[in-house]
Amino acid sequence: MAAALLYGPLVGLFVGTIGPAAADAVGFPQFIVATAVVKGLEGLIVGLIGWKSKDSRWRRIAALVVGVAILVSGYYIFEAVVYPLIAQTVPFFAVTDAKAALAEIPPNLLQGILSAVVAYGIYKVLNRKD
Repeated sequence: MAAALLYGPLVGLFVGTIGPAAADAVGFPQFIVATAVVKGLEGLIVGLIGWKSKDSRWRRIAALVVGVAILVSGYYIFEAVVYPLIAQTVPFFAVTDAKAALAEIPPNLLQGILSAVVAYGIYKVLNRKD
């Protein structure tokens, strides 16, 4: 989110896709696809809304709120719908279901809120004109 606010939607897309997906490769390889799509989309949309909004703190905050919503809803869709469908053909993806996805909403919401707060702080430190 910080990269998207500072450098725009394409950098947000790239950073959001590569970094978190690479982190999943270490311990949770079955979630690489979901993470790459959700975090990449989050970076893209946050950048589209919040980048170059140097005169509008509220627009940046709105971008971060939308980013959190993308994170929570995106992971829910992958965990409740996409992975169970893929798992019918590829057992490697049989790691979650609708009930588990529902239980993941609070921790994903916490992750998103903390990420947004940290991203806003990074933005403020690196863009002191604001």
